[in-house]
Amino acid sequence: MEVEESNQKYRRTLLFLRVSLLIMLVITLSLFIYGKVNLGNEKEKANKLGEEPYIQPMEMTEREYDIFRAAGTDNTLAYDIYFPNDADLELHLHYWIEHYQNGIQQDNLIENSFILVSGVNKYSFILVESPVYEKTEIVYNTYRASLLGDRKGNQIGAIFSSVPRYPNNLSSFEDLSVRKSIKLNEELILATKIESVDGKVDFTGILDESDPNFQTMLDDADHAYIYKIKIKSK
Repeated sequence: MEVEESNQKYRRTLLFLRVSLLIMLVITLSLFIYGKVNLGNEKEKANKLGEEPYIQPMEMTEREYDIFRAAGTDNTLAYDIYFPNDADLELHLHYWIEHYQNGIQQDNLIENSFILVSGVNKYSFILVESPVYEKTEIVYNTYRASLLGDRKGNQIGAIFSSVPRYPNNLSSFEDLSVRKSIKLNEELILATKIESVDGKVDFTGILDESDPNFQTMLDDADHAYIYKIKIKSK
């Protein structure tokens, strides 16, 4: 009788252990499946974010940056642009510098475009502004715009421009320093240069035209230069 009772206890214990093990196995499997699905969703989300077109300051080593600055000036712009052309459109990288005198828009300082090559998704855009001196005064600025593709040695083009400059103005030049999304046919400000005779202006470096102080910045400056780009379809 005692032996039979002992066997029953053993069987109940064994059954309890089996049920417990089965429950733990089901819970573990559920967590694994959920985690795998969740991880997949996160990866998919990250991939989608990574595919969004963007513009960011050009990635350079410290040595490359020193060489780059030595070859250009403090007013040199250099950006990496990622813009996949999945629809195989005819796209152009349009760039220009708007000029304002006491808040009133003048003719654009420079304006030109590059054709974006089909099959190339990443570009490097460089705009070098170099002063030309006459004795001790800057009388001209020359501009060299270049567009490089992501294929080795693939320079899409370079364009030169030369424009007169207003001498003796104190200048504040500030450019885009973070990654930013870029959309088709949308204007983007890369930099602003604010000049005044006495250097007394309340606002500089505003890169967003929706900022309420943007127009004030233009109005207060003797001369304001707004550096812009736009990727546009023909």
